[in-house]
Amino acid sequence: MNTSPTPVAQDDAVAAVQADPWLIGALRCVGDAVVVVETDARVRYLNPAAEALSGWSLDAAKGRPLAEVMRFEVDPSARPADDERDDAIEHGLVLLGRGGLRTVVDRSAAPVEDELGRRRGAVFVLRDATERLRREASESASRLRGEALSRIGHEMRTPLNAVLGFGQLMQVRACPGRDGGGCYVDHIVDAGRHLLGMVDDLLEGRHDEPGAGLRVQMQPVDAGEAIGAAMTMLQPLAEALGVEQRAELPAQPAHVRADPRRLRQVLLNLGSNAVKYNRPGGRVRWAIDDAGPGPVRLTVHDDGIGMAAFQLDRLFQPFDRLGREASGVAGTGLGLVITKGLVERMGGRLEIDSQVDRGTTVTVLLTRA
Repeated sequence: MNTSPTPVAQDDAVAAVQADPWLIGALRCVGDAVVVVETDARVRYLNPAAEALSGWSLDAAKGRPLAEVMRFEVDPSARPADDERDDAIEHGLVLLGRGGLRTVVDRSAAPVEDELGRRRGAVFVLRDATERLRREASESASRLRGEALSRIGHEMRTPLNAVLGFGQLMQVRACPGRDGGGCYVDHIVDAGRHLLGMVDDLLEGRHDEPGAGLRVQMQPVDAGEAIGAAMTMLQPLAEALGVEQRAELPAQPAHVRADPRRLRQVLLNLGSNAVKYNRPGGRVRWAIDDAGPGPVRLTVHDDGIGMAAFQLDRLFQPFDRLGREASGVAGTGLGLVITKGLVERMGGRLEIDSQVDRGTTVTVLLTRA
């Protein structure tokens, strides 16, 4: 960028600025760094933001060459010779401040002219670009994640639909005359439909905040049936790990306001953790407490390894596996984050109590239907 003022008599470009206390006050309040130079390219004014970015005080910088006060890692004047746009913005310049301070900035410049059109100096405005770059990086990462999830989701739908199709054929041929239950093929189809619904969520939402943006269809749901379905789907995993599941359900159905599919996902996430982080011969106990006028409490308790206080503090940090990356238990550190988001989307609350070597109790509180 050509920012060298046209040589004229050494007029003080900042004189007009200093003569106007309102302008001085405004410049001192501006968050961007403002630097004023005269026609000799020497600094005549820095506002406080410019002092902070450069590490120079106004008194120390006044009269010094601009190139000494505002040093850049790459000379910003190295531009095409035919580019004479004084109002162009240069992005991503690395400003080298005093004391080793390095700041990425966006810089613009404009000439200061008198009423006859003669150059009196120039004004430079520098904006700290750190936050802009962080935001752009976050948006780029979010976009890439969304594109990856979209591709994965589309790729998964085809084999899942095939599994469901063949499973439905097996239902007809392998379970003739059944009375609505007792056929393992039913569980295969049911699990496939649930997984297909989760894939659809990936394609529908792809939001940064787990659980955000997902549609919920609230209706009365039998909490006991929902727990029973979750236990059935988790039983193969529990048997493989030597964990026993038990349920303590009320004699009468307990109905809650929830989305059936979201509630199943919540219970599967909680039950999966209770089984995986248990111990051989351990138990997972499911319970429903619908006594009293308040919310219905759905509880899952395990006899597993439990969590310390510092782990509970980090429990809902995405991708944080709480130091269990080397445990051999598969996971991403997202299950509880998603679960909490889904429960809150259904107007509920999640409570967790845990003690090291004594297990964990997770309670889902949902509105009574």
